[in-house]
Amino acid sequence: MGVAEGASVALLMRNEPAFVEALTTIRCLHAFRVLIPWHLAPDEIGRILNRVRPSVLIVHADLLSPLVPLLEELPAMAIAVVEPHAELIRVYDLRPGCEPARPAGLHRWPDLVETASGNLPIPPGPPQAISLTSGSTGKPKVIRWQQHWEQRRASSTDQRPLIKTSIVTAPLFYGAQYGGFSQAWRLRADIVLEPKFDAESFLAAVERYHVNHAYLVPPMFVRLLRLTQRVRERYDLSSLNYVLHSGASCPANIKRAMIDWWGPILWEAYGCSETHTLAVCSSSEWLERPGTVGQPMKALAILNDCGQVQPAGEIGQIWASISNMPRIATDHHTPAARRIGETEMIATGDMGYLDDNDYLFVCGRADDLINTGRVKVYPAEIENAILQHPQVTDCVVFGVPDEEFGQVIGARLQVCDPKPDFESDLCRFLRARVSEHKIPVVMQVSGVPLRSEAGKFNRRELAMELLTSRDPLTV
Repeated sequence: MGVAEGASVALLMRNEPAFVEALTTIRCLHAFRVLIPWHLAPDEIGRILNRVRPSVLIVHADLLSPLVPLLEELPAMAIAVVEPHAELIRVYDLRPGCEPARPAGLHRWPDLVETASGNLPIPPGPPQAISLTSGSTGKPKVIRWQQHWEQRRASSTDQRPLIKTSIVTAPLFYGAQYGGFSQAWRLRADIVLEPKFDAESFLAAVERYHVNHAYLVPPMFVRLLRLTQRVRERYDLSSLNYVLHSGASCPANIKRAMIDWWGPILWEAYGCSETHTLAVCSSSEWLERPGTVGQPMKALAILNDCGQVQPAGEIGQIWASISNMPRIATDHHTPAARRIGETEMIATGDMGYLDDNDYLFVCGRADDLINTGRVKVYPAEIENAILQHPQVTDCVVFGVPDEEFGQVIGARLQVCDPKPDFESDLCRFLRARVSEHKIPVVMQVSGVPLRSEAGKFNRRELAMELLTSRDPLTV
């Protein structure tokens, strides 16, 4: 297919064995992988392909269908089609025979594998990537690393157990899940590849395959904790000794409940696409300082709106060192950096603070801050309180435009078996946990998931959907 060294190959695939075949092939060709989130709208995928301009697109047949009308507008590239694995067809209820006619000139992935077998360079080269952000704060950004770089484990995290058998449950296009998968791959650990996350299926797989390592996101914890005690006790989880989570803030009551159930095997990682991991926190550290994401692995600074360094305990924007990291370009623009003291840093986009012992606490995204009547409110605090309600399975809080206060607090909720008086009951519940001005004024119960399978959501899009809905509830 004419993939030159240094070219890029895009993957638009769900979790299945062919995905791993494709990743191995890309490394053997010394090409750059581009993992595209398959839940994006066709126009968004088209924009990414136009920006990245891959030599090859490897795509599941059902995911190609919505792109067919756009192919004339996309850059010239070879397309390799993968027929979905039988397990994918079952789990996602894919119905063959409903797809539009495919354009001519497509390649079948099995034919390419057979042709290339024995002809690929061995050993594979180091992994190289053009990364995409999750798009949780807008359109996904394209991040081009100017050279190969692999983050080493910090000495403070060496106490983490060795990965022997790892399970993949989140989509592999998601950077943190791919990182966990890649680490297990490098260690030659056994890998259990699940097409998607299901709470009881996860427990069954841990028992069946003696899994000791997993990467999960907080919404998965919520689903696991919603299982009945009888279901939880049905499975032997004694092999599980290393669970890493990141991607979203985890409410304290949820994390404490998981530690009570599984023991102190949870590790939390904090970072961003441009800097990779910035801090790692063990269960014991978190129990001593609930809410922390750990001590920074590299230089950090907390700055106020005037660019001055904040003292311990004061909230400000989190800036992180990019020393000893390769240069990057985000959509062809190098992120703005500034020298703070002797260190070159960039803003992570998050707000937080350091305590007296240099443990980092993250309060939320700077862009998510709600200004209501001149009072600043962080959505994460309210979300953590709402998620303590026994009927709430997920929630997202955001600012809603208001003529009098500038913004008021809105929320979209996923609720298990809501009762007729659910909203008033939730308000009473929240009054015991947060100040009156932090209780949402506008709420809506959603019948569809608020997050992607990677645990991500776009706060602005959810707010717009509530504003344009016919049935928001004003409390």
